[in-house]
Amino acid sequence: MNNIKKIKGTLDLFNNDIDNINKLKNIIKNNFILYGFKNIETPSIENKNIIKLIKKNLNIPLYYSILEKKNNKFLIFDLTISLIRFLLTNTNNINFPFKRYQIQKVWRGEKPQNNRYREFYQCDVDIISYKYNLEEIEIISLCDKIFNDIKLNIDFLINHKDILYGLCEYLLIHKNKWEFIIKTIDKLNKIGKENVKNILIKKIDKKYIKKIFKIFEIKKNNINYLLYLKKKFNKNKLYGKYGIKKLLNIFKIIKKIKLKRIKVKFNLSLSRGLNYYSKTIFEIKLMNKKNDLSLGGGGRYDNIIKINNKKIHGIGISLGLYRIYNTLKLYNNNVFTKNKNKKVIILNFDIKNYVLINKYANILRNNNIITEIFLYKEKIKKQIKYAIRNKFNYLIIIGEKEINKNIIKIKNLKNKKENIFYNIKDLIKYINY
Repeated sequence: MNNIKKIKGTLDLFNNDIDNINKLKNIIKNNFILYGFKNIETPSIENKNIIKLIKKNLNIPLYYSILEKKNNKFLIFDLTISLIRFLLTNTNNINFPFKRYQIQKVWRGEKPQNNRYREFYQCDVDIISYKYNLEEIEIISLCDKIFNDIKLNIDFLINHKDILYGLCEYLLIHKNKWEFIIKTIDKLNKIGKENVKNILIKKIDKKYIKKIFKIFEIKKNNINYLLYLKKKFNKNKLYGKYGIKKLLNIFKIIKKIKLKRIKVKFNLSLSRGLNYYSKTIFEIKLMNKKNDLSLGGGGRYDNIIKINNKKIHGIGISLGLYRIYNTLKLYNNNVFTKNKNKKVIILNFDIKNYVLINKYANILRNNNIITEIFLYKEKIKKQIKYAIRNKFNYLIIIGEKEINKNIIKIKNLKNKKENIFYNIKDLIKYINY
C-alpha cells in the first residue's frame, strides 16, 4: 500500500466534511447573490498566452502545465485570469459595471504546508467598471456579512501600493530596490522583525533600515497614522499622497458603517501581489491572530486590459474555502451543528418485506426526511451500531410483528424512547416535531 499515496497538498473529503463544506459554500454563495453578484463558470484549463497578456512577471512554478506536444495549456491557479479572458471573449454580452462571483477549484505548484494546498476552492467576487469609485466599501460590507453569518471575528487589513512606493521615495532609497524592500517588509508578521532586518541589510544601508522601522513602530489609529504619513510624504513629487487620500476616504466612510464582525485596519507592511495589484491591497485574517495564514485577500488591478478601447478598473477578493472551514473547526464548529433535516434508518429484518419498507421510505423522503434502508439482513445489534456511528436521529422497526399488527415502531437514538404509530402521517409529524 506504500505505493498508493495521496498527492501532497490535496484532500480526501468524506461525508460530514463534505456536508459542512457545502453548507459553508452555500452561506458564501448566498451572500454573493444578496450583494448583486452574478455567477459565471469558466474552464479549469486555460491557454498560457492569457498569462502573458495579464501577468508578464508571473512566477512560472506557480501553475501546473498540461502535458501535450505544444505544452501551452495550464490548470488555473486563480480565477481572475479566467475572468479577464471571459471579459475579452464575451464583451458584447456584458453590462458594466459587471459584478461577478465564481466558486471553483484552482491548482498551485507551491510546496504544500499546513493549511496550504495544491488543489483548493476559491470563492471570488470582482467588480469591473470603466470608472473608479470606492468599491472597497462594498467588498468590506460583503465580507462583514459573510463572517457574521459564520460567527468569526476578522481583521480586514488594508494598504495601498502607492503608499508603499511613497515610503521608499521618502527614505530616498533608489528605485531599483523598492520592490525588494516592499516584498521583504511583507514578511514582517511571518518571520519577525530581526529576520526581516537580516534580509534587508544584504541590499540596503543600516540607516534606511532604522528609518523604516521607526515608521512601522508608530502607535496611532488608522486615520491618525495616515495623517502622520501624509505630513512625512508632503515633499514627495510622485508617490504616497494619492494612496493616503484614498484610504482616508475609505476609513471615514467605514466609521459611519456599523460593521459586526470585521475590524478594518491600516497595515503598512501589507504588500501582496505587487506584480498584479495596482492600488488598494487587502488581506483577511482571524482577529488578533497575526501569524495565522490569511483566509482571503485581494485588491485593485486597474488598467490590465482594455475593453471597447477603454481601460477597465477591476477590484476583487478571494476567500479560501478550505482555510475558512478549518478555522471554523478550530474556533466555531457550532456553525455546522444545526441541521433541520432529520435522519432516519429503517432496519432490515427480511428482504421479503423490502417492497413495503421501500414504500414507507419514499413517503418519508417526499417529506424531506433523510431516509436510509439497511440494505441486507444483519444482526440487529450491528444495524443499530451502524445507525449510531452514522448519526441517525431515529431508527424505524418494521418486522413481521409490526406488519401483522399494522403498526410502525420508531426509536429515538438520543433519548432511547420508543413510540408506536398506526399510520405514516402521524409518524411524519412526530419526526418533524
